[in-house]
Amino acid sequence: MEHLLIRRDAKGKTITLKIKYFDFRSITRSVTIEEPADTASVIMKFIKPLLSKTEAGARKVRLLGISISNFHAQDIAIGKNGQLPLPLRFAGKTKISPLLW
Repeated sequence: MEHLLIRRDAKGKTITLKIKYFDFRSITRSVTIEEPADTASVIMKFIKPLLSKTEAGARKVRLLGISISNFHAQDIAIGKNGQLPLPLRFAGKTKISPLLW
């Protein structure tokens, strides 16, 4: 994530943690920060308190995801929905152009 943000000179203000537990129950915790972030160290500084507000550790975790959003359109070329486009690759290394909504 850090590499993509830095490469695109993008910074986001909303950091989100999503956890899926072993029983398929999902929860999401997020925080919006004052200064936009683009480095793993800054993002992790805010993820740790979000993680402490969950049952991770006390309950088995199946999947954990971290995302950043709330980009500013003047800072980066983004889609209308405010998300970075992802380059997709499938078996055979076929590249599909990113879709911009």
